[in-house]
Amino acid sequence: MSGWRAAACLLALGATSAFAQHFALAVGENTGLPSDEPLRYATHDAARVLTTLVELGQVAKENATLVQGATPDTLRAALGSLDAAIRRSNTGRAQRVTVYVSSHGSEGALHLAGAALPMSELVSFARHAPADVVVVVVDACRSGSVTQLKGLRRTGERPTQVDAVSLEGRVFISASGNDEYAQESEALGGSYFTHHLVVGLRGAADASRDGRVTLDEAYRWAWSRTVESTFGSRAGVQRPAFHVDLRGQGELVLTELSRATATLTLSAAPGAQWLLTDSASAVVVGELVSGEKPVTLALAPGRYAVRLREPNGQAELSVGLEPGQRRAVNAQDFPKSALTKVAVKGRDVPIFVLSLGGAVGLPLSSSLAPELGGEARLRLDSNDGRLVNQLGFFVAGKSAASERFLFRFHELELGASAAHRLDVGRFSLAMGPQVSGVLVFQDQLPTGKPRLSLGPSLSAWVEGRLKLVASLEAFLSAQGGVGLFRRIDVVALPRLSAALGVAGAW
Repeated sequence: MSGWRAAACLLALGATSAFAQHFALAVGENTGLPSDEPLRYATHDAARVLTTLVELGQVAKENATLVQGATPDTLRAALGSLDAAIRRSNTGRAQRVTVYVSSHGSEGALHLAGAALPMSELVSFARHAPADVVVVVVDACRSGSVTQLKGLRRTGERPTQVDAVSLEGRVFISASGNDEYAQESEALGGSYFTHHLVVGLRGAADASRDGRVTLDEAYRWAWSRTVESTFGSRAGVQRPAFHVDLRGQGELVLTELSRATATLTLSAAPGAQWLLTDSASAVVVGELVSGEKPVTLALAPGRYAVRLREPNGQAELSVGLEPGQRRAVNAQDFPKSALTKVAVKGRDVPIFVLSLGGAVGLPLSSSLAPELGGEARLRLDSNDGRLVNQLGFFVAGKSAASERFLFRFHELELGASAAHRLDVGRFSLAMGPQVSGVLVFQDQLPTGKPRLSLGPSLSAWVEGRLKLVASLEAFLSAQGGVGLFRRIDVVALPRLSAALGVAGAW
């Protein structure tokens, strides 16, 4: 075939028939072989795929089957029942059949509830099913063998380089290659590949913005987003595989947004990022980047948290969708104050942190008790990789008394620090040099005259911060160095102090 567009054609036979029917079977199984760690989202992924096909893919509810908790025998039975249902239909032949399976797997087999099912059985069903087009999607580890079928040869990784030879009207998609892991994401609440496939089918993959998502568009979207999402994962990059042979005229349309119960259209400057989360379940339902044209997503009625990230920050908006509603959200709908506030918390731009705490210091004289007081520090944090990514300005005051000589000692310190900060989850650690000027005041001396001294101080400073809630943090800092002070002559005295308190960002 000459290319992807030619290869992704739909058999025109019966395409306009009033009796044409679409069937779908979605299977999810979290438990694999005894040696497999249980999955968390396979059954959920199967339900999401089937719901999407019923809502947007011309699959009637009576022609949609969900199997959760499958064994090899129950999957074989479901395939047999699907074949029989198609043959009993009005024409005895389906226009399209979609089979989706999410489970553990290895090369050549699915792992279902303690036993293995050869993937060749899925291939056999696809070959012999009474349907114009059969689409088989397998989301399992090392599932690429389902695309290594007799009569097909792959000339490259990307979907534009698939060459079909003999199979008519059959599409095989695997979530991973022969030697790759199909990975789940707790943040997404599902597998990477299935999540991106569903988001694509709901409109994110509609590159032409014609309100229809084709096989070409859906696979391109799922392929690129899965590779991007797993690029930095410990299990390695996951590359979906694809083989297709569709002959005829017209593209294979998988979903149509006109069938949606409700839609949300997102509009912002090109390059802006959107993140949509279901407010009730906190599950991510979509993430995409704005292009030249607005993007429309087909969503179930409900309430969603819509987040927008632009170069100057990010903001969040709560959006409710009623049945039948067609709603649009654009960048102007986000209040500027909200944009600034969330951008600050996200540390995408430099932020200010104000900390207040109690302090204790080593006295400048052996005759003094430990110095007690407090400090206030204003810090400017940035989130880049520069050596100095935190600047601080502080004022501290401490006092001590001498029981032996009956005088009091007070110091006021003003200074600045430069540090490199490392963030590890909720904890951050900063360290660097600190320079200050220290004003020392002594009163109630035996002479009756107060004494005043001003000197510089140079210290090494370290601080640990722990995020508590929202933008509130607890901190513990310490500094050690020397200061120059006048007694009778100018002398260098050691300085050591620590502070403990809370900090807040804005």
